[in-house]
Amino acid sequence: MSQYRHQSLDLFEGTRKWGSQPRFFLPQADDSYTSVSWQQYADDVRAIGGFLAADAPAEAKVAILGQTHYEWIVTYSAVQSIAAVVVPIYPASKDDLISYFLNHAEVSVLCCDASFLPVLSGIDLGPVKSVLVMDGPTPEGHGLSIPVTGFAQARESGAADSAAFESAHAGIDVADLATIIYTSGTTGLPKGVMLTHQNLQASAHDWIALNGPHIPEQAVDLHWLPLAHAFGIGAIMLGNRLGWQAYLADPRNVLDKMNSVKPHTFLSVPAYWEKLHLKIQAAGGDQAAFDTVTGGRLVFGLSGGAGLKREIKEGFQALGLLIIEGYGLTECSPTLTMNRRDRYDFDSVGVPYPSVEIKLAEDGEILAKGPNIFAGYYKNPEATAEAFDAEGWFKTGDVGRWNAGGFLQIIDRKKEILVTSGGKNVPPQNIERRFQDNPYIQHLIVYGDGKKFLTAMVTLEEAAVREAVGDSSSDWTSLCSSEAVTALVDQQVAAVNNDLASFETIKKVWINPEPLTVEDNLLTASFKPRRKAIYERYSTQMEALYA
Repeated sequence: MSQYRHQSLDLFEGTRKWGSQPRFFLPQADDSYTSVSWQQYADDVRAIGGFLAADAPAEAKVAILGQTHYEWIVTYSAVQSIAAVVVPIYPASKDDLISYFLNHAEVSVLCCDASFLPVLSGIDLGPVKSVLVMDGPTPEGHGLSIPVTGFAQARESGAADSAAFESAHAGIDVADLATIIYTSGTTGLPKGVMLTHQNLQASAHDWIALNGPHIPEQAVDLHWLPLAHAFGIGAIMLGNRLGWQAYLADPRNVLDKMNSVKPHTFLSVPAYWEKLHLKIQAAGGDQAAFDTVTGGRLVFGLSGGAGLKREIKEGFQALGLLIIEGYGLTECSPTLTMNRRDRYDFDSVGVPYPSVEIKLAEDGEILAKGPNIFAGYYKNPEATAEAFDAEGWFKTGDVGRWNAGGFLQIIDRKKEILVTSGGKNVPPQNIERRFQDNPYIQHLIVYGDGKKFLTAMVTLEEAAVREAVGDSSSDWTSLCSSEAVTALVDQQVAAVNNDLASFETIKKVWINPEPLTVEDNLLTASFKPRRKAIYERYSTQMEALYA
């Protein structure tokens, strides 16, 4: 018998403890907040769950496509409570990917914001039987051939038939598949990571064992993280276990809300910790400035999604706040290692979770075992088999080493995935492939690991470029920096950017007049770019794009 319980039970246990007390504070147009009690949250989950049960029986897939808001959270909890499976979709996803997710995951019900209805009318919805609009009433003239229901109507309908929810909820089991999260691979289409309730709860159990004692019960949390990411929804589910009172915030002004909300906890990505540090420095940089900017109650900080600069961590530590960092992947629910209040090293990603085993392969690849390791990739047995070695260890694709203190350090990636400072995973090859047939671009190498945005180095097809700009005689190096060639390259990049999500777009380009060659060890024998060697050779020029 499992030591863990189904994730949906945490909400109802919390409701028994804190029923009339606030669980969420929702932002209003006039800058005020409206509170939602634990009891109201539970009632809404039961009602939406009862409504969804008709088209989403046990193990059915329900996709959620929307911004961070209360109805997203209710829908997630409702789907889990009726033993169905959540398929979160990033709101920045392009139309073709949305269609792919719906079809590949065999989604029965799509829950989305009203702003996505025009998109849905122009794509293949596959097996989707119905649509729930999370942020508005039942719309008219939506252009879809399947039923579309507004949130209030769905809640009313589900509340009138409580038996539907109770019947579905009675069938839950900790071994149930909880969610399928699509993650970007280094090549090809995204893969669907299958996580069970046991996976999620094993990770949560370890997180709470390490961090729970340092956080006051019913702590005030300021939440802006995207809910389609394991980090974002994971923070909400931790709050269900720990009794948090969460203020939902817009990422554009979340830091400005700190002084008035006065959070005890703040979970975020490096870019926001960097901005917060700047705000504190601008206010004076001392303890008084820290208290003024953060509200004076901030006792727990966690940074995830990418590495946080050492100077930022040291700056906050000097002000009394140790920012906790860890390491993991979506496939690990999502954490494998974490620094701890009583055992940390700023030059590492910490030590393994209590229930996780870590070892290094002969080539240094980090291998993991534990109850939080995923159940496999949905409908992709080949990729699942490739993800594990012969002894059942999960292959992370990252290369690490143990330092003298027993802390894990990440030193390289076998998988060529960039992680921006905003926590977005970007496979550079998926972008670079779009330039392969461009007549002017010889090689385009995407850059931006740990940065706020992506840039690229470009080498050009000299003959084609000279013809395009009508210059057959100028010095090539000088021509590469000319306005005409710069405009030509910018046009090529802009055309590809139009088909990318905003966080994948290339913001700046450096045109390298030197070709990449095998002789310089910048290309393999089969003429594939050696990314690490290219980054090392041209680091000064590529870093200059962020100056």
